[in-house]
Amino acid sequence: MASPKLQTSPTRLFVGDTTYGLALVLVLLLVFMNKKSRRTGTFPPGPPAWPLLGHLPLLGRRPHVKFSEWSREYGPVLGVKFGPQQVVVLNGYAAVREALVTKAEVFSSRPDLYLMRLFSNGKGIGLAPYCAKWKAQRKVTDRALRNLGVGKLSFEPKIMEEVEDFVSAAEGYDGAAFNPKYHIAVGVLNIICHLVFGRRFQHDDPLFVKLYNALEDISRHGGSAQHLNIFPALRHVPGLNAGAMHTMRAVREGRDFVREMIGQHRATYDPENIRDYIDAYLHQLQKEREDGEKSVTYLSDEELEQNVFDLFIAGSESTATTLQWATLLLMVNPEVQEKVQQELDDVLGDRQTSVLDRASLPYTQATIQEILRFRPSATFGLPHATTADTTLQGYDVPAGTQVLVNVWGMGMDPALWRRPGTFDPTRFLDTEGKLSVPEYFKPFLVGRRACIGSQLAKMQLLLYITTILQRFSLRVPEGATPPSLDGNLGVILQCPSFRMCAVPR
Repeated sequence: MASPKLQTSPTRLFVGDTTYGLALVLVLLLVFMNKKSRRTGTFPPGPPAWPLLGHLPLLGRRPHVKFSEWSREYGPVLGVKFGPQQVVVLNGYAAVREALVTKAEVFSSRPDLYLMRLFSNGKGIGLAPYCAKWKAQRKVTDRALRNLGVGKLSFEPKIMEEVEDFVSAAEGYDGAAFNPKYHIAVGVLNIICHLVFGRRFQHDDPLFVKLYNALEDISRHGGSAQHLNIFPALRHVPGLNAGAMHTMRAVREGRDFVREMIGQHRATYDPENIRDYIDAYLHQLQKEREDGEKSVTYLSDEELEQNVFDLFIAGSESTATTLQWATLLLMVNPEVQEKVQQELDDVLGDRQTSVLDRASLPYTQATIQEILRFRPSATFGLPHATTADTTLQGYDVPAGTQVLVNVWGMGMDPALWRRPGTFDPTRFLDTEGKLSVPEYFKPFLVGRRACIGSQLAKMQLLLYITTILQRFSLRVPEGATPPSLDGNLGVILQCPSFRMCAVPR
């Protein structure tokens, strides 16, 4: 008997043909996109990329390390793809300086990314594109910070108030192990409150708790939503949009707090008594409005709200994380800690540290520089974008290209630093023991988008670290294993959770 013929269902045939056709179209589309991406001239080189996903599957959990490895093979100007997006990663100081200083007019903007729109919608000093409006916001903010004493002796008591609060909390543990994260974070947050609102908050104040929780949620969930910058359509997919949903809620809560505080300032504003950043902005805004048609103003109530929010986002999380790294690195490097303490004892004795003591504390200053080099919290800073077709180190970079600066990579470049993976403050000292910071070390970056709060951050690092080490010796709890020093990269390079013993000296 002849074998029965297999009957092919018309439906099955149609589905099979359709699947085959879709697969063919997808392959042709990927080939077209790949060829299109190569039509930009001599775009910076990089390793082979995956179709559709680009280099994302190759980066792992430590992309800053992977970029540094690739740069040693392909050069300091690295061309990669995040999905369909072409990205340039800068791993060397010469390339960074050419981009952010020499060609600042072209490289000082921000890319149009989903999360950036979520945070700022094109406003403020942090994430707004490079334009006349941004320049006006930066100018008024720079002036306000200078006039309020940031980086100067007059602001020191506000920082020391929070430093003493940390010391009191540490003393309460009586040498027992504790996690310093919360105690550091609330102090740094209150310092920004001093600057922006002209006051500090008790840690159990409902408004302060609301702000603290909002910033913590932004830090916790913002990093998990980075994929939406590459594939924005995924924000509509349940589960894949969870990080963005949490971040959106935290941003709203943070904005509500800021809006309430600005409202309180408006009700008590006195142009003869400028108390803080909000007052300084309101004063400038009033002057601009009084000028009327005599000048074009870019200041507004909406920009003020965003500027305040940006100052909290940029000024609290990164500094608090750097201080956490500082306590951890000093704890696991007791020989460094002891040398800092010896210098403090010799120079200061029992006297409280002041910013005026910087020049007399070269080893302490070198230790702070090494902390910033070894574990920079702002691993990539904020992304830049080009405003026009340009060149960099001989390569073509199209307009609208996202540009990342690998701050971690610059600090770990073996061509510039001896044994870069070793924590060694003496690399910042000359043969006479004086502080010597090389030109190529720029932890706060350079150019028109350099960190606006760098002077405040430097003050906090000096006053926190010196005061803590004057009062305590930091020890690994008995029987505990120090955590990995790799860190967890999200929005910034997070310090791992750890416990320490602050033993009174």
